[in-house]
Amino acid sequence: MTVNVLNSRDWAVFCRRESDETYVCVARFFNRADAEDHLKFLRKYMPKTDFKVLFDKPVEVQG
Repeated sequence: MTVNVLNSRDWAVFCRRESDETYVCVARFFNRADAEDHLKFLRKYMPKTDFKVLFDKPVEVQG
């Protein structure tokens, strides 16, 4: 299976879980601006939760 670069949502918003201190992807976007806008929304309604926006390029899988 090959990842289609044109349909790739490389920008992701991650949320830190308090239970085990790991980050989980909660949303993916085509561009950074959309990810940052979603981050502002999340921080407004969940101010005590730790969120991060990261460029998360998918790994190409052959199979």
